[in-house]
Amino acid sequence: MKDRARMMAPVNTLSLREASARYSIPHTTLSHWLHAGLIRSVARGRRGQPTLLVEADVAALARHYVPGPGRGRRARLAALLLATA
Repeated sequence: MKDRARMMAPVNTLSLREASARYSIPHTTLSHWLHAGLIRSVARGRRGQPTLLVEADVAALARHYVPGPGRGRRARLAALLLATA
């Protein structure tokens, strides 16, 4: 049953765990970006289902991600993305 959302999802998606492992970004950071609207999701996980993220959004943010204390970085990251779009 857990794989049903994955089978029906578009090809260019990643679960939160896969995105965290592939781009070396903490799961909590990705979750914050998702709730802030910086990355899109195709399917929100419910009852054991994975939350599927659009990989292009995660990759775009990962290029500019700097690990460390996060105070104020989300606003700077959003401004950077708007400037490059």
